Amino acid sequence: WAGSPGPAWEHGAQAIALAERAGSPALLCACHWAMAVVGGLTGQAAACERHLREGTRVADALKSPLLRLAFDEISAEYACCTGDWENGIALAERAITLARSLNQRTVLPRLLVFTSLMYIGRHELERAADLLDEAWKIAGADLAERAKDMHSVIPAHTGMAAYHLARGDFDEAVRVAEAGLAIADRTGYAVWAVHRLIAVLCEAHLRRRDLAAARQAGARLRQTAQRMGHVLGIAWADANDAILSWLEGDLVEGAALLRGAAEALEAVPFIPDAARIRRQLAGRLAEMGDREGALRELRHVHDVFLALGAREELRLARVQFHELEKRPPVRPTGPGAIGLTGREVEIVRLVALRKSNKAIAAALGISPRTVTTHLSNIFQKLEISSRAALADRAAQLLTDR
Repeated sequence: WAGSPGPAWEHGAQAIALAERAGSPALLCACHWAMAVVGGLTGQAAACERHLREGTRVADALKSPLLRLAFDEISAEYACCTGDWENGIALAERAITLARSLNQRTVLPRLLVFTSLMYIGRHELERAADLLDEAWKIAGADLAERAKDMHSVIPAHTGMAAYHLARGDFDEAVRVAEAGLAIADRTGYAVWAVHRLIAVLCEAHLRRRDLAAARQAGARLRQTAQRMGHVLGIAWADANDAILSWLEGDLVEGAALLRGAAEALEAVPFIPDAARIRRQLAGRLAEMGDREGALRELRHVHDVFLALGAREELRLARVQFHELEKRPPVRPTGPGAIGLTGREVEIVRLVALRKSNKAIAAALGISPRTVTTHLSNIFQKLEISSRAALADRAAQLLTDR
């Protein structure tokens, strides 16, 4: 937590070997969980995924819902980072329901935060706010001076700052992020500062055009990330420097740095942020007169944002196509390409069977509130306003799909 990953990797490997020698599956499970956490919190995605896979296998063999819940939390964040938001949200919502039923108040706040980040990415801010309010309350984030669980309190600040950033309340995003950073500094949990929190703070400063503050936060992010070998933190620092360079008037250097930052994020892989950076790169290329280069970047990010369901970023990308006097790619409007996700299609099938929201939730292992959120998205995509209208169209939709 203080930022010495080398010994952590060494001791973790020794612990796994000892657990295997001792023939203790539960202990082995705990060791793989710890190593997956180290991988995730230092941006080592391949190591995180490997230990996540091995640990989940052992947890399933032990048939322990508590152990499986611990790995589901990491899986949800892994999906958030890699851009597998559809499966990530479905898994996280099931895990949240289980955590609530088992009264697992330690893991629950982080699950709520990681899930909210995917909803923020999709610009479903009301749903994100509900999750973050619950995380904030359980973590006791308002009582941070007396709080003991920094693994809940600091992520709660990170999620809430990201929410205010998405709403456009940049001053509040800065305030919340700086409060979380002060907690990390006071308690010594440096890894939580690098893991998203300072990156959110940098973006908030950039969005309100406080370049001096953005430069200072970015320098801190880079210094701490380099000390920790945190490749994701370094990539975020690169992105901050790239946007600073552009805002200060150097288009050529700004574009080159943006491309490098996007490639670094993709190498992690951290797909959603990489796509956002490439959309910025398209804008810089257009300003430099490289229309074809800008269009190549926009075509790529359009596909990424469409797959993610990142509606606001998709809208902004389409605006950029129009600014270049180029028709944007056709958005799916027909059956099977309506824009409905796999989970939304499942819900349409159950609505066609006249199932209630509660029955749908039970069938899919999600909460009734999540069903309501999915239905709202379906209504918007299909341009209808009622459950009855959806039931009337369901047969044709499902047949065509």
